[in-house]
Amino acid sequence: MAVEISKEIKLTGEALQQFTAAKIFRESNEHKQSLCFSADGQRLLVCDHHNLVVYDCTAMTQRCQVLMHQFNPEVVCFTSRTDRLLHSCTKSDLAIRYLDLTTRQHVRHFKGHTDRVHCLSFRPGHDQQFISAGRDHKLLIWDLRTKQYTQRLHHLENPLLAYDPTGLVFATSDKTNRIEIHDVRMLSEKPCHKFNYKLKSTAKWTQMQFAPNGDSILISTDHSWCFSVDAFSGDFNQSYSGYSNEQELPLPACYTSDSQLVLSGADAGRIYAWNANSGKLMAVLMSNSLHPVRCLQFHPNMAMFVSSDVMTVFWLPKANGQYEFVEKSREPTPSTPPTTPQTPPLPAIDLTNDQEQDEEKDVQFVGRRMNYPLSEQLMRRNRLKRRLALGQEADSPEDGEVSDGGTATTVTSEA
Repeated sequence: MAVEISKEIKLTGEALQQFTAAKIFRESNEHKQSLCFSADGQRLLVCDHHNLVVYDCTAMTQRCQVLMHQFNPEVVCFTSRTDRLLHSCTKSDLAIRYLDLTTRQHVRHFKGHTDRVHCLSFRPGHDQQFISAGRDHKLLIWDLRTKQYTQRLHHLENPLLAYDPTGLVFATSDKTNRIEIHDVRMLSEKPCHKFNYKLKSTAKWTQMQFAPNGDSILISTDHSWCFSVDAFSGDFNQSYSGYSNEQELPLPACYTSDSQLVLSGADAGRIYAWNANSGKLMAVLMSNSLHPVRCLQFHPNMAMFVSSDVMTVFWLPKANGQYEFVEKSREPTPSTPPTTPQTPPLPAIDLTNDQEQDEEKDVQFVGRRMNYPLSEQLMRRNRLKRRLALGQEADSPEDGEVSDGGTATTVTSEA
């Protein structure tokens, strides 16, 4: 098979200084809670407590909006499909919900947490598995095909989580003292690695992310710094500081797609960028916002990133900028149509009266439930009256047949 060669912008500090806000959206006046790209990079998912919005990343347009007033989600993520997603719920049962954007219904509810879920991560390269972490100190491993979690890690306090790019291992934390690496194929056993830390700072760890090359792990804090560690040895790599976080918020940080730079949100709509290896500050980008950047993520395979506070901002290189280019090889896109259904353009979706789509699958019916039309019910009733008038004994209703009261009759047997 022939290999396609493409030229892409080399993501250096000088290149990042030439990024600008190419498109700005403001769906509401609320601070955004979560942001996620789909695995193929075609869609972007952004949510606040009352709205969930899906964007087309290529056209930088809004695909659909979902009204989430009754759920107050704090974290969202795509599944392996671009038309199905997971979101948390801070109201009612605290269940994680599996939403189908095409049918506009929840496919399944995942109940297991007793406090708010603050981390959701779908396993890369897998169609069914994801992990959640909550403020109830539970880390649960799920399969989309069942409502019950398949594995649980008990011994962690305020855990964070992140899959590595291959989806073969995931990392989790225990407060600010320890990072554990788990193999997804040996979840019933002890972790593969444990890295213990003694930090002088009182900062809380707020976010964890593997570098796209899988070599390091980035830890965000609620102070004015973040840091990275080696994913194999656990050794401290580098710290990244110098930005403002006066309210001690869980400001986000992320790697660029080539793992060479680290970006972090800051107060007043600023975004800082450092060299991932040296920790040298390379660029500071300014937006028109006065709010702290609450969400930040770099596109998985394009020279683009998105930040959110009250507004959602798409950042792209300036068209007239001076850049270095690198050649990258990749397999050509198959000409056959994709097996995953594409999300059609949808209007605003209101889930006020939504119920779980497969709720009836768990209900076991005994006998057959027959819903006859009214005309047929009258015919059966008249036939029964004629038999009684002729002095004949009425036949018993068949299994599941509608009786005179119009309700289904259930037949049970005893041993």
